[in-house]
Amino acid sequence: MSSYYIGLSTTGHDPAIAIVNDAGECIFAEATERYLQSKRAIGSPADIEQHIAPILHTICLNDPNAQFFLAQTWLKTEESKPAKEYREVLLSQRSVDRISHVHKATQMSTGAALRFILGDRLALNEIQGFDHHLCHAVSAYYFSPHPDALCLVVDGEGEIGAISVFEWHEGRVVRKLRNWGPASLGAFYAWITELCGFSSIAGEEWKVMGLAAFSDPNEALVARLRSLFRVESGRLYFADITGLDEIKQEFQVYARDPSIAPDYMSSAELASSAQYVFTEVLNELIDSNLERFSPATNNIILTGGCALNSAFNGELITRRSTLNVHVPPAPGDDGNAIGAALLLRAKITQHDVFPHNNYLPYLGSQLNKKTLVKLPETLGLVNVNIIDDDSELINELVALLLKNSIIGIARGRAEFGPRALGNRSIIASPISSEMKDAINRKVKGREAYRPFAPMIPEEKVADWFIADALSPYMSAAISIHEEKRDRIPAVTHANGTGRVQTINKLYQPWLHKLLNEFELASGVPILLNTSFNIMGKPIIHSIEDAVATLMTTELDAVVLENLILTKKC
Repeated sequence: MSSYYIGLSTTGHDPAIAIVNDAGECIFAEATERYLQSKRAIGSPADIEQHIAPILHTICLNDPNAQFFLAQTWLKTEESKPAKEYREVLLSQRSVDRISHVHKATQMSTGAALRFILGDRLALNEIQGFDHHLCHAVSAYYFSPHPDALCLVVDGEGEIGAISVFEWHEGRVVRKLRNWGPASLGAFYAWITELCGFSSIAGEEWKVMGLAAFSDPNEALVARLRSLFRVESGRLYFADITGLDEIKQEFQVYARDPSIAPDYMSSAELASSAQYVFTEVLNELIDSNLERFSPATNNIILTGGCALNSAFNGELITRRSTLNVHVPPAPGDDGNAIGAALLLRAKITQHDVFPHNNYLPYLGSQLNKKTLVKLPETLGLVNVNIIDDDSELINELVALLLKNSIIGIARGRAEFGPRALGNRSIIASPISSEMKDAINRKVKGREAYRPFAPMIPEEKVADWFIADALSPYMSAAISIHEEKRDRIPAVTHANGTGRVQTINKLYQPWLHKLLNEFELASGVPILLNTSFNIMGKPIIHSIEDAVATLMTTELDAVVLENLILTKKC
């Protein structure tokens, strides 16, 4: 009898589901927001029946004796935490109450659909809970190339504190440190996000990170923000708990109300100063833990919500070239679904060696084959060109890219995590200086300053970037060689960096060949890559989502497997 272990992310935001088999292989993982097409899917359970039933039915059809176990990514709910955890944080009580409410509601509703679908195939009726930060650590290790590593989980919150440190050795994990108390870099960045006029609930911290490049840090602001924190023996503390309210009140003068002050550039100095402090404090935390635990390896795994800060990750990789830094494709709470599933497998089988070195993040849904077959007959307003040969398809795309066409790509299984990594991407030539503005304005409908990612074969990285480092999950913004920046202006941010995605020839042959053919035609081995969506929406999930984006934006073409769709004139 085969067993399958289902992990459910139950924080209340970014719900996700992951399925792990007997062998410890994650056979499916996807965030609920993709199916619902609701950004972050706040308050939704991870097991939406219409989303997961077809996947489970396929497993049961192929494995009639399959049994299932359920796990979730928390041991306890927000409201069961000590009240002091909330009185002394930077976030408003209103935000804290909202987080607590959706967390409780999500945990109460999650699992109901699975119990209905699976019935007596559920080996245990109850959902097993696991430590939140341990779920982060196990999920990150699953994708890590390193069998031994020091793992830092730097989060907005945890079961008790916002930071944990684990040590990995040959698949076994030991917790080395748990931060106690309310000090949190994640909460700090959420507070700054709100001051800058963006929404931390909507997960708009990345807007602050991008905005930071448009100003130098202000020394006075840096000094005041830095005074919030102290690092001691690998732990983070608020330096003066009693002074928090005073600093919060002091910084209200910088609060931007977007309905009154739409000019987001007015917040660039605050964003830059906060990013500087975030970087300094997190560097100090890493150094303090390296000194405290003296690991026998230079391998570092960085995960938790704060690991989504690609500006910091790029700085760390560049500054500390002796460290091998790994950031997983889904370091946020959606990724924890994999961790919970693997922890449940370990508990049920009493096997405490966890898998690692799983490179590919393409664990999500595929396009509906039946819909795809019928597409040429059902789309009256769209031209459909069927190209079965991959080489011919790539040649056609290169020709379009050389004409500065903007192209949506949906091929194979969807990426797991917040980044579009070539399977659900919008791509374009990086050579035109007008391309960045065109995509932001005509397709994405978002702020003009927002940057785009360069996609490059991993063997070409050193030719274009100052750090010869792999970044397969678009996790690090690295400086582009100064003499190369004018050649790829559409993917060069204001500070000269690019949030690079490196492409591996063995694991991603189609994307690798596309890049090589584009280089042969243009002299540049890089393509602009951004998520296949519009502002405020998740990455597309279905064929219908892709066609709707084509028809309602100025996309020039969409590729659905071996079909190229263009609008009829």
